[in-house]
Amino acid sequence: MAAERVERLAAHIAPAPVAATASSHPVTSAKKPKSDDDVVIVSAVRTPIARGHKGSFKNTVTEDLLTAVLKAVVEKVNVPKSAVQDIQVGNVLPLGGGALVARQATFYAGFPHTTSLATLNRQCSSGLQAVANIVAAIRAGNIDVGIGAGVESMTLNYGPQTYPEKMSEKMNENTLAQDCLVPMGITSENVAEAFKVDREKQVFFFFFPFCSVANEQVTTGQTGGCIARQGHQGAEGGQVCRDCPGDGQDHR
Repeated sequence: MAAERVERLAAHIAPAPVAATASSHPVTSAKKPKSDDDVVIVSAVRTPIARGHKGSFKNTVTEDLLTAVLKAVVEKVNVPKSAVQDIQVGNVLPLGGGALVARQATFYAGFPHTTSLATLNRQCSSGLQAVANIVAAIRAGNIDVGIGAGVESMTLNYGPQTYPEKMSEKMNENTLAQDCLVPMGITSENVAEAFKVDREKQVFFFFFPFCSVANEQVTTGQTGGCIARQGHQGAEGGQVCRDCPGDGQDHR
């Protein structure tokens, strides 16, 4: 067993050949043998996504969004909430780092106090980082079952009001440090202008995995895009566990 683990770890860190494809890569190959050390995502849910300040969730607080997905992600696969040992929730700019509302949501969703909680911020892939942290904890043997989630509202408890009341004046002496205060909306406009990425290209890039028209255009070599609803707030959750029967699903 020890030799097998070393061999699998070596395969994970070995650089893949330049010409390698997804089917031949040691990590991404669907044909690789199963192991007791595999970490499997067995359930994934998310709320609909709505526009900030204008959409159907503009009056919905994040703890209600998060409660809904935390309940659904375990009920979907009939896993007892008491079996979940840790929950990590990614977010960007909620008050207090989102710790208060995330803990409230776990309790209201029915998880016991023995289920620990952490919130984290990685701009802009906090939900994905939460899942990665849960996977790492399972691989390390710290837990057997956990949930990686993410929640955000760009309407409520978000934005300039989350900035500290006082900051060091020294930060103004460093251009990059000063730029941290530029809102993400303005940043995106600056990036789009610098790299010539117009709105049509952005919409196409965001929606083409879900749009049959866009996928057909990619397949046939056509250009263009499809228009669908914009989304800026919502919640997601992916349950991760070890030694679970059935096929895993990507949390996205």
